[in-house]
Amino acid sequence: FTIIGSIIESLTTLLTFKRFKAIPFNNYPLLSISIKELWSKRYNLIVRERLHRNIFKPLLNAGYSPRFAALISFFMSGILHVFVVWKHLNSNYKGMLAALLFFVLHGIICIIESFIYPRNTLQNGDKLSWSIIIIRIIITNIIFV
Repeated sequence: FTIIGSIIESLTTLLTFKRFKAIPFNNYPLLSISIKELWSKRYNLIVRERLHRNIFKPLLNAGYSPRFAALISFFMSGILHVFVVWKHLNSNYKGMLAALLFFVLHGIICIIESFIYPRNTLQNGDKLSWSIIIIRIIITNIIFV
């Protein structure tokens, strides 16, 4: 995917005469040291950029707090995934609710992390970061079982 992504980025830049830049899909998500970093800087950057531009920033500009804007962005991501589950997987309401809850829970976890580690003070050398992030993902994935 990295080679294909690089080709797409190069072609986009060349064909649009540098007016547009392709956004990479991922930025090494396995190197994330927190759920917040996973969603804000490393995983599914295309959707993240769209939610940031269309939900997060307008809420900030309207005077809402960054934490509230983040939670609403996660809620909207959950709504997008509910649509995918409903439309493409023909899932029941349990599957759709699970998809929504997964993203809302991750939004809440990100808010909690922002209180515990203000200004992203969690560093790459923190020994518990990997185990903590894996435990958080496993716990929230149990919803889907």
